[in-house]
Amino acid sequence: MNTYIADLHIHSRFSRATSKNLTPRNLVAWAAVKGIDVLATGDFTHPGWMEMIQSQLEPGEDGLFRLRDTKGLAAELPWYSGNLDADGVRFVLCTEISSIYKRGGKVRKVHNLVFMPGLDAALRFNTRLAQVGNLASDGRPILGLDSRDLLEMVLETDPQAFLIPAHIWTPWFSVFGSKSGFDRIEDCFGDLSGEIFALETGLSSDPEMNWLWSALDRFSLVSNSDAHSGEKLGRESNIFSGEMSFSGMRRALRREEGGTRFEGTLEFYPEEGKYHYDGHRNCGIVWNPLETLKHRGICPVCSKEVTKGVMYRVAELGDRSEVPDSIKKDFYSITQLPDLLSEVMKQKSSSSKSVMSEYFRVIHALGSEFHLYLDSDIDEINNSGGELLAEGVRRLRNGEVHLKGGYDGEFGTVKVFDEGELDTFKSKSLFKDKNGIDPHPVQKKQSVEFDVAEFRRISAMNKESAVEETRTVPEKDNGGITSEQAVAVNFSGGPGMVIAGPGAGKTFLIVERIRRITDEGVQPSGIAVLTFSNKAADELKERLGETLRGDGLHVSTFHSLGLKFITGHPQLFGLREGFIILNDEERLHLLKSIFPEKNSGAALLRKISAYKQGIETDVEPAIVEAYNNCLLNNNFIDVDDLIYLPCVIAEASGELRSVLSARFTHIVIDEFQDINLMQYRFIRLLAPGSGADIFVIGDPDQSIYGFRGADPEYIRRLKSDYPELREFMLKKSFRCSGVILRAAGQILGRGEYLSSDKKGVKLIISEMTSDRSEADWIASEIERMVGGVRSFSMDSGMADGENQGRGFGDFAVLCRSSFMFECLREAFRNHGIAYKVAGSRPFYEFEPYKSVIQQIRDMLTGINSGKETSGGLKKLMDELPPAEMIIKLLEQKGAEFDRMRVHAAFGSMWSYDEFLGTIPLRTGEDDYLPDYEAVSLMTIHSAKGLEFDTVFIPGCEDDIIPFNLFGSEVSDLSEEERVFYVALTRAKKQVYLTSALKRRYKGRILESGRSRFIDRIEKDIIEAKKRAPFKKKEDDGQLNLF
Repeated sequence: MNTYIADLHIHSRFSRATSKNLTPRNLVAWAAVKGIDVLATGDFTHPGWMEMIQSQLEPGEDGLFRLRDTKGLAAELPWYSGNLDADGVRFVLCTEISSIYKRGGKVRKVHNLVFMPGLDAALRFNTRLAQVGNLASDGRPILGLDSRDLLEMVLETDPQAFLIPAHIWTPWFSVFGSKSGFDRIEDCFGDLSGEIFALETGLSSDPEMNWLWSALDRFSLVSNSDAHSGEKLGRESNIFSGEMSFSGMRRALRREEGGTRFEGTLEFYPEEGKYHYDGHRNCGIVWNPLETLKHRGICPVCSKEVTKGVMYRVAELGDRSEVPDSIKKDFYSITQLPDLLSEVMKQKSSSSKSVMSEYFRVIHALGSEFHLYLDSDIDEINNSGGELLAEGVRRLRNGEVHLKGGYDGEFGTVKVFDEGELDTFKSKSLFKDKNGIDPHPVQKKQSVEFDVAEFRRISAMNKESAVEETRTVPEKDNGGITSEQAVAVNFSGGPGMVIAGPGAGKTFLIVERIRRITDEGVQPSGIAVLTFSNKAADELKERLGETLRGDGLHVSTFHSLGLKFITGHPQLFGLREGFIILNDEERLHLLKSIFPEKNSGAALLRKISAYKQGIETDVEPAIVEAYNNCLLNNNFIDVDDLIYLPCVIAEASGELRSVLSARFTHIVIDEFQDINLMQYRFIRLLAPGSGADIFVIGDPDQSIYGFRGADPEYIRRLKSDYPELREFMLKKSFRCSGVILRAAGQILGRGEYLSSDKKGVKLIISEMTSDRSEADWIASEIERMVGGVRSFSMDSGMADGENQGRGFGDFAVLCRSSFMFECLREAFRNHGIAYKVAGSRPFYEFEPYKSVIQQIRDMLTGINSGKETSGGLKKLMDELPPAEMIIKLLEQKGAEFDRMRVHAAFGSMWSYDEFLGTIPLRTGEDDYLPDYEAVSLMTIHSAKGLEFDTVFIPGCEDDIIPFNLFGSEVSDLSEEERVFYVALTRAKKQVYLTSALKRRYKGRILESGRSRFIDRIEKDIIEAKKRAPFKKKEDDGQLNLF
């Protein structure tokens, strides 16, 4: 039966810290030298690598691929002479995904390998995964995607696709890792755990260690190189016998009878792995698990918890001392041949010219590296490579080696000869004498070299002690409703207003108030709940539940309610059924057709919009009238008309006024401080009586939409128009700490006027030289606080691996303007941080989306009739729903775009009528995706109503906060104060205020100085912080190519 070797986990040149020589040709050349028959492609999710796979590989056997052109491969390897027989090398499609997410109140960091049976399946998978995050930033993408959801995505892509958890014991990034993993496969993959049939053991463990845990008996234990360079291929790999195919390997790993068999593995000595033992590299502490347990895991030098390695975690979860023969499989422990040669040749580096020249000479004489280790006769090795090499191979085969265990990121060492031993053998035989006695006996290596039973005894005692300590901790009562809230919820009726500070429980209050009045007999169909964003309306709908909404409760934005009235009574507004809501580009086209001789550009359009919102402007009424008549004559309206028309027509028409006032018995309004004049007039039409049941909740200190006509004055006006109005105050914040509230109050000149049960920590203030250095520092701080996102995080000193219980979704970076986003995007990509963006305007109002959206709208509306339309476009629209249509057109343009955003905005739409009606009503706030685990990069205005564990506010400079890039004086300093107040009070625990000495803006260099607002915050609640220098990146043993 054919036996072959497979290395199923490698990386491409597009992954971080990898050799830039890595190409399919380079990999095949190294595989031939090593003796590897099947290689993982690695990184097929990266667009650049996928392009190379498609261009340089072609289909081979079932589900495998081969190099199209194998000529001249020897040129890929310096100092190698002769031809390479690489025709038999095959590839299997594989990629590694890094998932960083929160589960069970803990941040999880798990790496998984994904295997696909063909190119079509891999491309489908890439399309789906691109909806979750950026695949182009790293060959191994870092995503805020739960491992269970990733597995579901794999299985839905193709029934033959499968997932293998990678290097399962690595402390920082694995399914069983001591820092951020789980205790069972079932805890990680939930209801899909049965679909996991193989586990990758990783460099720091071998099968013998894994056999100590009976829970792993049902899995095939595979080993792979995780190579970042061709030289490191095959340092661990797998042995199969039988059919060399994707389906054959899959059946073998599933332990299906017949056909291909999984025979065992070729192993790195686990002690050589950099996380085998426990310790602190910086403190020089290295322990085996029993020593760690005796010290309770605390380093005696720095008094911090040591990094617990793989052996500790195995001992902690394992339940065996003896391994039954029935589960054992063959495995062979080896070291890489250049490492052995460098020891024999007494060279410091295994990648030196002399070592590599000898390496290729030996390979040329004896065949591949694996042939030499596994099959070559010792005498044959002696004849071609010398007796030192022959004795070294013999000792490796017998496990007669000297080991120094790796720990805390420090690679261990494997030595075959004692120090100085080589010098004594220059004239002596290294082989056994004629009586079979070895003159230099070496004790055979054992996988577990400490008392496991004693470890478990002490561990059980420590756990019992911890349980006793936990029992003494009193429970806190965090539930219930406060007395302040109860008064507002239970008041008898009529007009009411609640002034509620940030985090005071406004949404909770609205929900409880509605439940109370419906319990008392008010019909849900008579209640309207109004807010200002679709996102807020959706949250209220979810909190109120399907029962109330099923009984007719209305929850929407002001504009959506206006649209409901117009759609229900189009004739009252001078419209016909099927009217179209124009977007800005269509409005501009219409305006220019009416006034071709005027300067009828965007500025005039803004004035008309302001006029319709009740904002003072110098537009001529005749121009507005002509524009409105043109709209109505063509059965068009614009977004402003959704409020403007009901107000203007109802104020002049008794019939419509009656329709509006009779529709609802109770009006509930969230974020009341954000209304403008026209919206206030609309409210007065819905609830005209002075004793009407109108219940509003707001905070004048969070009124930040002056540019839309919002004004806290309407809170005072409400008291005048509803003299029976009762007012309630909520002064306790359940969100912000006392320190944050204190600082926020000082911005407004009020001191502490809100209370919190949480004291909190100081605000961090940091000044950087430039906007780029500011962005990079913010990314570094996030990387530090999540405990690192990659091995480099720890190696560089950027993070110590200790997670503070925060995942990507706990962070927000709030900018005064979206022009600041680009530097931050770049920094997040460089640091491998998953992020999501929400600005003040919807993403599709920017390219490459804008022109594609307009192309579809032109086809549907016929407004821009001068533009060419394609019959092919109409045919596609008949076949594809809106989201798929948009993606198709973007792909045809060759544009880079965010599939996740497209699907989030348009994925639930199945008709183009819905597409036309919904697009104009969405705002930038609606781009926010709460369920996607990623750092939120947002404008301050978009963040209103949200909360985060930690908030960064960059650009704390005069001209940005307060904003003044377009004039000599800040137009409304009080509103800028409120904007900053809103930004501060999005944070629950910690706030970072950063500034840059120099910042780029539209070709200008801004040097504005620190924001005047920061000077208002008293010094005892702020802390200045500078960027700590990183350590030089240490050699990870991967890139030591000649």
